Amino acid sequence: MTRRGFTLIELMIVVAIIGLLAAVAIPAFEKSVRRSKTSEATINLRRIYDGAVTSYQSQQVDRDGAGRSPKFPDSVDPTPGENACCGASDRGQCPASTQAFVKPTWQQLQFSLDDPHYYWYVFDSEGEGAGAQFTARSSGNLNCDDIFSTFERIGFVDLLSGSIQGGSGIYVNRPLE
Repeated sequence: MTRRGFTLIELMIVVAIIGLLAAVAIPAFEKSVRRSKTSEATINLRRIYDGAVTSYQSQQVDRDGAGRSPKFPDSVDPTPGENACCGASDRGQCPASTQAFVKPTWQQLQFSLDDPHYYWYVFDSEGEGAGAQFTARSSGNLNCDDIFSTFERIGFVDLLSGSIQGGSGIYVNRPLE
């Protein structure tokens, strides 16, 4: 009974095939991982949108108890702050910060992040009553290359019905950056 093993050439061919498969699979896997991280932005924009609608629809009064024209919460700067790549040693995640979302706008929107996250958030609003509108924005840099992705959701008061309308979806620019 003779035992036959693999020749060196056969082993080299197998190693080359495995190398080619890895060269194709690894970038596709990394892109898939980045794509899954973008769900953070879309989910949190929905939370901000819902908070803005709730805030607008709640009764608003001044210190004397007199009713005020409804409006969305005031604009707020990027929170927790613009970073090229938050904590690059932490897989690009920004560390959770209880102090980052203490501004009145975030409180009115009932929004904060208690876990590490990949994006920072901005809320821009203007106008009162039927002319009120807002933009909720999320930006991030998933691959730490100084090119940023942007996700935006708008909301405005419909002049005819007085109800709050949102855009038909979320605007996305460079989602995998």
